[in-house]
Amino acid sequence: LDMVAATELQDTLTDPERMLSEHHGLRLSQIAWRRQERRRYGRLADQEIPDDDVSCFLAAGHRFFDVDQIRELLLRVPETPTRHLPGGYEIEWEAPQDKVEYVIGCDTSEGVPGGDLSGVGVLRKDTGAQVAAAHGLWRPNELASIAVRFARRYREALLGIERENHGHAVLQTVEGLGYGRSHTLGGGLYHALDKRPGWSTNAVTRPLLLDGLAEWVSQGAPGLR
Repeated sequence: LDMVAATELQDTLTDPERMLSEHHGLRLSQIAWRRQERRRYGRLADQEIPDDDVSCFLAAGHRFFDVDQIRELLLRVPETPTRHLPGGYEIEWEAPQDKVEYVIGCDTSEGVPGGDLSGVGVLRKDTGAQVAAAHGLWRPNELASIAVRFARRYREALLGIERENHGHAVLQTVEGLGYGRSHTLGGGLYHALDKRPGWSTNAVTRPLLLDGLAEWVSQGAPGLR
C-alpha cells in the first residue's frame, strides 16, 4: 500500500477490522486484501473466506445471530490455557469467588464417535459472565461426573441439565453422585415446573431460550470480559 492508501485505510477501519487487527496483529495490507475479497464474495464471504476456523462454522446454514457481532464477542474472550481431558477439554477463566453465586448449563449427547459433542458452561449469576467450560465427546456417566465436579467447585452451583434423550442417563448419574436434591428444596439440581429434574428443550422453551440469548447478544453481551 502507498502512504495515501494506507492513511485512508487507517482512518476508515471498522470496529470488526480494528478488533481483528489488534487480536491477530494484521498489517494494513492484509486488511485491504480482506476488504477486497469480502466485496467480491458478498454475502458468501463468511462462508468462503472466513477469518478463522470458528467463523466458517458460524456462517454455515441458517444464521440466527449476526455473524459479525458474534465474531466481535469471540475476540473479546481472553486467551486462557485449556486443560485436555480424555475426549475433550476444559477451560477456566475465573476461579470461584467468595460470596458469588454460580449457575451451570449442561448440553447432553450420547457421546459416541460421529455424534454430537457435549458441553458444560459455568456462569456468574450476578453478571452473566462465563467463568469456566468443558466441551467434548463423553458418555452420559462421564459428562455427569464433569458437571458435578464443576458444580461443587463453584460453590454448589445451580446445575441445569437438558433432560431430553440421553439427558435422562446424565441426570440419573448426577443423582447417584449425590447432587440430585431439587433446587426448590435447597439442593443444587434444577427441577422444572413439573417438579422433574432437568431442563426440557421443546417447542415452548426453545424460542424463549434463543430469544433471551439473542437479546443478551444484541445488548453487547453485558458481563462478558
